Amino acid sequence: ISLPPDTIFNQHLMALYLGVDCGTQSMKGVLLDERFHCVYTADVHYESELPHYRTTSGYHHTPPQTFTCPSLLWVEAVDVLLNKLTKLSVPFSKIVSISGSAQQHGSVFWSSEASGLLENLDPNRDLAVQLDKAFSRGASPIWMDSSTTTICRDFEKNIGGPNELAKRTGSAAHERFTAHQIAKIFTDEPEIYKKTDRISLISSFLTSIFLGKLAPIEYGDGSGMNLLDINRKEWDHEAISLAGGKDLEQKLGKAVSSFSILGKVSHYFVDKFAFSSECVVVPFTGDNLSSAVGLCLEQDQTALSLGSSDTVFFRSRIAPSPSDIGHVFCDSLLEDCWISLFCYKNGSLTREYLREKLIGGDWGEVKQSLERTPAGNNGYIGFYYKFAEITPPLPEGYHLFDKDDTLVESNENIDSISKERKDVHIRALIEGQILSMALHIGKKAGNDKEKTNVLVTGGGSKNRELMQIIANVFGRTAEAREVPHSSAIGGGYRAAYAIQKKEARVDFVTILGKETANKQSLKVEPNDDARLTYTKMITRFEHLQKRVMCE
Repeated sequence: ISLPPDTIFNQHLMALYLGVDCGTQSMKGVLLDERFHCVYTADVHYESELPHYRTTSGYHHTPPQTFTCPSLLWVEAVDVLLNKLTKLSVPFSKIVSISGSAQQHGSVFWSSEASGLLENLDPNRDLAVQLDKAFSRGASPIWMDSSTTTICRDFEKNIGGPNELAKRTGSAAHERFTAHQIAKIFTDEPEIYKKTDRISLISSFLTSIFLGKLAPIEYGDGSGMNLLDINRKEWDHEAISLAGGKDLEQKLGKAVSSFSILGKVSHYFVDKFAFSSECVVVPFTGDNLSSAVGLCLEQDQTALSLGSSDTVFFRSRIAPSPSDIGHVFCDSLLEDCWISLFCYKNGSLTREYLREKLIGGDWGEVKQSLERTPAGNNGYIGFYYKFAEITPPLPEGYHLFDKDDTLVESNENIDSISKERKDVHIRALIEGQILSMALHIGKKAGNDKEKTNVLVTGGGSKNRELMQIIANVFGRTAEAREVPHSSAIGGGYRAAYAIQKKEARVDFVTILGKETANKQSLKVEPNDDARLTYTKMITRFEHLQKRVMCE
């Protein structure tokens, strides 16, 4: 729990906006004041604070590839989170709107009793006790699940191929996407499916808890299901039929705008925590989309999130052309915008692993290694996968090519990498990861957006050498932007935006733009010579990446 030192005293708080993020390992809550400054934060760590659910890092793993989380864990976490905020003397009565986010793609299966239970919650009893029978299936599939490969391939085949599916729904079929998790239950657990009255995403499930009734799925997070036609913003009837038969559309309900005001907060929260009865609930969305809001990503701007896995996303008013690699989502902030997103499984964990194996020490050693090699690595290009990659799909291993495109090192086991070319490998790893991001997002963003800075967040944004390579590869200023709890912050921003939009007040995006000055910590300008080197290099990189995929 934390309370920033510049917090305004409670009696001076005119309005508060609550943002909640339901992540894989924890649930976070933030409260923003009228200036959109974070004035309260709290979080609940599932494994340590809710140990009776017996999760590891927030999930249950059934080998080989099934990953779930108990739906009741998230229910209980809501009570725990609000109790923590109560101990901070949060003036709940001043919260005027609530929104938030959740890990994408996961699904919750409600029973026929759910509606009645949600509408008749007793403030004298805990949520988890009252909602014990609200679920037809207690285990919710989450984004880590990859048990539906066969279902995905059949789904694509029946709908006309991966490109056709991407054209309609924004993405080719991916194991974690909701359509295929539903299809698995529809086929393997028909009785459970029959008893399911409603299917929610984790985001709309959380909205339902705060609303006190079953809430609709919003367009942004709905774009990550392989079920929503992202152009018409309606369910794709053929995809719906393939995933769950004729009853699925009724089980999903109608998708709604990300900016809808769905109603007043449940009486449970009014009576138990003293929320205002006038507080409204705005649809929750997916965590990546909410992070884009929290980072104040502008139109035609690219952001890189460098973490355990790396993510690159881009906001545009022009609908990108979907493909079988990457994703296109309806934007959860701007009604006429789109978010293109690519996720890379090999992020900081792979960087840290190779750093330790090849040169040891900390990132100071990496700095010295990079200083011993020039931009462009004397023509060497490498591909390094400690984990099977998803963008594009490639198995574990590593491959190093020289300036003549000759394969000079390759092995299915990255552990076998040699220290003989350690400096070459270090630069090839980092350049290769950034070139891949620039290559794939460039196909969505085009090449005419060079005036906007590239935002960089996550641990890697603190490393000037890594930031310099990003600036050089993208040919734009790389700007570090650290926003702790960016998904929850994005939820708070969206909660505020719904009120601003309804009242037709000052342009909200302009207000957020003014906030960005407080979030900048490091800016790095591109080097012209290095930029030209990488501009030429990216064509070779694409050719060699396709070659690795074929081999």
